[in-house]
This record gives sequence, C-alpha cells and structure tokens, in this order.
Amino acid sequence: MALRRRTRVAHVTSAHSALDVRIFEKEARALADAGYDVHVVGQHTGPATRQGVEIHALRSDSSRLWRMLAVPVRLLLRVRRLQPAICQLHDPELIPIGVILKLMGFRVIYDAHEDLGLQVLNKGWIPRPIRRTASKFARFLERMAARRFDAVVAATPGVAANYPAEKVTVIFNYPRLADFVGHGLAHKDREPCVAYVGAVAETRGALEMAEAIDLLPAEANARLVVAGELQIGSETWERIERQDRVEYQGVIDRVGVQRLLGSARLGLVVLHPVANYLESYPVKLFEYMAAGLPVVASDFPLWRSIITEAGCGLLVNPRDAGEIASAIGDLLADPARAEEMGRRGRVAAEAAFSWDAEAGKLVDLYDRLARVATA
Repeated sequence: MALRRRTRVAHVTSAHSALDVRIFEKEARALADAGYDVHVVGQHTGPATRQGVEIHALRSDSSRLWRMLAVPVRLLLRVRRLQPAICQLHDPELIPIGVILKLMGFRVIYDAHEDLGLQVLNKGWIPRPIRRTASKFARFLERMAARRFDAVVAATPGVAANYPAEKVTVIFNYPRLADFVGHGLAHKDREPCVAYVGAVAETRGALEMAEAIDLLPAEANARLVVAGELQIGSETWERIERQDRVEYQGVIDRVGVQRLLGSARLGLVVLHPVANYLESYPVKLFEYMAAGLPVVASDFPLWRSIITEAGCGLLVNPRDAGEIASAIGDLLADPARAEEMGRRGRVAAEAAFSWDAEAGKLVDLYDRLARVATA
C-alpha cells in the first residue's frame, strides 16, 4: 500500500470525456480505491476532484482533424507537467505520443477498447475507397504500441489477439454490480417499456428497433426508450423520431441509466453482423443482465453462448424487424417468464460478468509496473 500511495498514475484521453464510464468510473476509481494517486486528463468543464481522482480538463474540440493533430500535443505537455510513474492511453491517436513518453522515461500502457483495424473499416466518416488503407495503418499503430509500450490492456479476447500474449491483459468492460442494486421497480409494476442504452447508429439496429416497436399491436401499449449519442443521419433519425412509440432521452448519466433500466421490462442489443461486433462483449448486454432485465439480442455465436447458458433472453436476426417485434411481444405478454429470465441474468452477472474481478486484474498490472518503475 505504501508503494501505491507514492505512485502517481494518469489516464489520458483525447476522444472521451474525463468521466467516461470505463476510464473514470471503473479503471481510475479502482486504482484510487487501491491507494494509487490517480489523475485523469480528458474532456471536462474544468479541474475537479471526484472519488479521490484528480481531473485535469481538456477543452473539447468539435473538429475531428484538429483533435487528432493538436490535442495530442497538448496532452503530451500536460502529462509532462504531471510526471506520473505510469500513463495509460485510451485512444489510438495517442500511440505516437506514447512513444515519445516512453523515450522520456514514463511507463506506458495502451488501453485497446476495440479492434482498431476492424473498427476503421466501418467508420462512416472515412471515405470508403481508403478504408482498407486506413485499416492497415491502424494495424501498424497496434504493432507500434505492442513493441514500444510496457503493457496493453484489451477489452476483449478478440482485441487481445492483435498483441503479443506476454504484453496483453484482458480486462473486460463488465458493469459494477453495485450500480444496479435497489434501483428498480417490481417487475409487475413496470409499464411495457423497452430500453436501449448506447450509441444510436444504423449498424447498431436503430432502424430495426424503431420498426419493431411500431409492428407491435396497439393493445401492447409498448414504447421504446432510447438513450445515447446520436451517430445517425438527420433524415434517418427524423423518420425514427416521428413514431409516437419512440422516446429519445439523449445522453444520460449513470443515475439516468439506472433509472431507465430500473423501469424497463427488457433491454435490446440488436447490433448488425459487422466484423467489429461479432466477437464484441457489449457493455449494454451485461448492464441489462446486472439490472435484472431479460434481453433481446443478435444471434451471434458468442452472444448465443452467453445468453443460452444464462437463460436470460431471446436471440433474433438483427436485420429482421418482424423477428425482433415477435421476441419483444413474447416477453411483454409473459411477465413471469420475462422476470425469471431477468433474475437468471442477474445471477449470471454476479457469477461471471462483473467489474469486481476485472478491477483486481488492473490493480495487479499496476502493482507490477510500479515495482519496476521504482526499482
């Protein structure tokens, strides 16, 4: 513990809020609870201290190009002033900065949230003709991180496969179970509300979810409540929003997520079968389980194994709005079955899909690097 108290560590992000759930609520707080002197540098309104973590505000830039070119330089200067023993980087655009930090003597961890090469192939803002070239460059950045940095943290085994086994630690983005205890109404007292929490995009099933809720009979009285960042064209979203049964709550905080899931009958996670999603572990799936909600999910092999073993939901073709509607209707029509599925999901989350064990792995990694840094 004495070593931890005198070891300053920094989580650094150019693309995320300083209060990002994985970065702040899970990783930074886990390290602070373990006794480390923890700092987060990221987008925020101003300097602050929360739950024992020092926040260093970074101005949010609306231009993606400016963020990718200028912000890393500002972050480099900020980290140099902080002088942390260990620096954890959360964005691929910071990998070149990480190389400079290594040359300056810092211990550097790269947190690979997603499979960057696959992610680039599905980025709408990258012109389609150059996506494959961009994907190859992304793989180059991943190899650079693997060669130069002290460790890589990967959010899934699929992401970890891109890095040398001796350098990578898989730390799943599972929910903190305490966030989803005592926040819900009794299932029998809930309105027929269907929840979706996460980025709102066509590849994440935005159109199919809206169409599915519209296909349900009027007597079902069902509504779809959506919360998350809009990543969809304005015309497409206007088509969705015109439907009376769809309610958009915008980007909501953790309390808002708890409140929404505590009032819903079931949760949707109907991502399309694109390469970056097939082997993903979507945090929304595990949050629904932690909240005791049955799930309607895409029938991907990995997800099928999780949901079938837990007995916590129904699997559908995510491109078939009719099939999604049928699954929603079945669960709304049989509250007892839905409640039992939700109970089994919570049991599975407690047994295998909680942040508690992941936090321990992160602290162990930092302990190893801290001993090396002070040797």
